[in-house]
Amino acid sequence: MFADRLDAARKLTEKLPPQAKDMDIVLAIPRGAVEIGLVLAQHLALPLDLLHVAKIGTPGQEELALGAVATDGTAWYNQDLVVQLDISPAQMEQFKEQTLDRLQMRMYRYRPPLDMASLRDKGVLLVDDGVATGATLLAAAKVAKAAGVAHLGIAVPVASAQAAELLSDNCDFFAAVATPRDFMAVGQYYRSFPQVEDEMVRQLLNQAQDKQK
Repeated sequence: MFADRLDAARKLTEKLPPQAKDMDIVLAIPRGAVEIGLVLAQHLALPLDLLHVAKIGTPGQEELALGAVATDGTAWYNQDLVVQLDISPAQMEQFKEQTLDRLQMRMYRYRPPLDMASLRDKGVLLVDDGVATGATLLAAAKVAKAAGVAHLGIAVPVASAQAAELLSDNCDFFAAVATPRDFMAVGQYYRSFPQVEDEMVRQLLNQAQDKQK
């Protein structure tokens, strides 16, 4: 159990493998991961930026991820769930486009989006505050790989065992404080887990920039 995101981030720094020192940038999934990302970026003396991806929710059960999409349209789908719910390709495309529209509207709230071309041949550490299905981070990993990153790491305080296995297969290293098999929800592992507001994200990004000056 973590006291809050700051506590989780500090514990996560202790789980980073030696390869983390070879990274060039930390990319956080907004909004909850930004505080985690700031601590890791400061620990590794790296710049911090955002990678915008969004979960494609199941109609009527929005917390259940059908997949995820990134700002350039790269998408990942939970094919088992798509088949189970008998969702057609046309429906999936519609859900993706709706999610992409919302994602593109909010991506400018904090700063201009990251130039993905700047990641070519770089080491990238993706960060989130917890992982249930792995859909969002998997989409982020696919986007990073499409941009030509040389090395890709993923670090989270807590992940379901299933998500940890999925993500480990799609990066050079995966780091977590805990990967419980009885995982229920990310919030259950935090005593304090408030929603992170846009203004807080901007403040954290400004702190990261100040540290790099």
